[in-house]
Amino acid sequence: ADLVISEWNLSHDRAGTDAAMRTSYITEAMHQMLRENVSIACLYHIRDWHIDPRTFAPFMPPSAVRYLDYLWNAHPQYQGIWDFQGTIRPTYFVLKMLSRLTGAELPVQGGHHTVQIIPAYDRGRDMVNALVWNYSTEGIEDERVHVQIDGLPEGNWHLQRQILDPVTTSNDDAERIRMVRNERFENVRRLDDRFE
Repeated sequence: ADLVISEWNLSHDRAGTDAAMRTSYITEAMHQMLRENVSIACLYHIRDWHIDPRTFAPFMPPSAVRYLDYLWNAHPQYQGIWDFQGTIRPTYFVLKMLSRLTGAELPVQGGHHTVQIIPAYDRGRDMVNALVWNYSTEGIEDERVHVQIDGLPEGNWHLQRQILDPVTTSNDDAERIRMVRNERFENVRRLDDRFE
């Protein structure tokens, strides 16, 4: 049987203005759903949108209409992939990075209680993509990370490390998903990277 989650995201009172925490939460939630074999999960919601309370008045109690009016017209919204003005939020770029994890998932050894990694080898593209994130419900601290990907077919590999910048005001892909390492290696079966 398929496991379907019809709506998921941070609650309205926890969504807040911390874009780095939201992007880590989205990644962690997707990782947990992947581990639990969730078939379909619908992120709530696509775009922030104001409502007209009169639309809901004919079929909802007045207290519920007042709450919706407050929630969507007065309370700050941070859950949409796009905001009220149609500007892309960092969540879009997290989903874009997750979409690059194609192919077979590679095994992971070691780790840390807040730092997670999903590496995947796409044989058709002869490419490994790995997503690393740091998330904890008890707060996040900076961590030193050593990533080692073993068991690759021997050959020439190109290592690129990109980071998601959730706080830049630019929505240019190259600014949000910024290249910080770009190196080529010859005749190797393993790739190593260390960063904070």
